[in-house]
Formats: sequence, C-alpha cells, structure tokens
Amino acid sequence: MTLKAILVDDEIAAIRSLQFLLENYCKDVEVVGTARSAGEGIELATKFNPDIIFLDIEMPTGSGFELLEQLPGLDCQVIFVTAYNKYAVRAFKYSAVDYLLKPIDIEELENAIQRVVEQKSQKINPRERYSVLFENIREVLPRKLVFPEVNGYSYVDLQNVLYVDIDNINFAFTLDDGTVKQCSCDALNISEILTERGFQSVSPSCMVNLNMVHKVDKSGNGSVILNNGLSLPLDKVKKDDFINKLLWFSQNREK
Repeated sequence: MTLKAILVDDEIAAIRSLQFLLENYCKDVEVVGTARSAGEGIELATKFNPDIIFLDIEMPTGSGFELLEQLPGLDCQVIFVTAYNKYAVRAFKYSAVDYLLKPIDIEELENAIQRVVEQKSQKINPRERYSVLFENIREVLPRKLVFPEVNGYSYVDLQNVLYVDIDNINFAFTLDDGTVKQCSCDALNISEILTERGFQSVSPSCMVNLNMVHKVDKSGNGSVILNNGLSLPLDKVKKDDFINKLLWFSQNREK
C-alpha cells in the first residue's frame, strides 16, 4: 500500500532533507506535494487528501495547528516535525501523537510511518487526539493524557484523578467521580508525567494527586486522607518524602 504524503515546513532545507529520507528509506510513501506555509498546506491537503501530513508546528506564516484547525474534516494521520522544544515535546507525549525532532532520525521516521500504517488498518480517527494536543500545547504543564487501546484511544484529565494504582506497566486511574480508567503503557514515561503534574508516591504501587489531599494522618503507620474522605495507607519508607513534597507543593500552589 502506497501512502500519499505532503510536507509542510517553512524551511526549504528541512523539506529537502525529509523528502530525501522518505524517497530513499520509506519506499511505501509517495510525496505528492510540499508547502512552506499553513495556507499552502491547506490547499495541498484539500487537493490530494493525503494519508500523512508531515507538519512543522512553528512557522512564521502560521502554525501547524492553524492548518489542522482549518481542516476539521481532514481524515489523515499527522506526524509533527519540530526543533527541540521541551514544552512542545511534553505536550506530544501527553497527547500520544507522533512527532519527529529535527534533525530527523531514520529509524524514528520508519517507526512513525509504521504506526501510521497500523492506525489506518484499525480505522482510528486521530482528530480527538489533535484536539487534546491543541489544549495541551497551550499549557506549560498539559493536563490531559491519551492512552492507546485495542480499538482506539482513552482520555484522562489528570485534574480529575484522585490516585493511580501501578502494577508494572498497568495503570488504574481512579477519578473523583468514582470511575476507574485502566491502561497499559511505558511505566517510566507515565510516572515522570504524573510527577510533573503533582502526583507523589504513597507506596511503590500507588501515586496520589497532591491537589486531592486533605491531610496526612501521622498516627500509626500513617495514612493520606483525600478530599472525598478516602484513606490510603502511607508506606513507612515513603512517609517523610511524601510529607515534604506535600508541604512544598502546598506552599508553591498558593503563590
């Protein structure tokens, strides 16, 4: 199966470099057009109805997000291309969208295209993930997570999470309305994201949203009381670290 692709980047050197990699290492991808602005990209996408858009998110003549926002009916996969920006990369990871950092690595390019093929075969519509990305990219610390599932994706708003149970690569998010969302994913990556968003371990298998903590009961072995009255046991080894982190978090949250 040949995949039609368009490349949208304001830097001509970046377009030529990516086109060279695709033509020489990704034989199943046909570049049907290139554009140097969001406006030109919209015209190409409308004309060719591509399978993939390689899209630079930062262009002087309009961002890649503007292109997607003006093509609400577009049914294709987007691989974002960007120079390193820690906030943008963080948003990409939260939102489970494909991205490539310049200069582009051949293996990462091949892997991204393989994921596109898999998602097309599953008929997964990516539009909702891009909507989540739009929200996340505007925040210093994105608040929504997107997790791949067998037949699509699951969405979790971290502001609504009470705590997370962790079993190897399996995560169970307990929300403030009592529902539980489960997923399997990279444990190190998710734990890092949760820490960034103000979650702290109360045990090796549980992380609590510090925004949801009412108080810490230091009696006995110790426990964490959440805003809804739920009590979670506090691991003796984690106790001091948790209390210090909660104190720091509370002081900085009030500023």
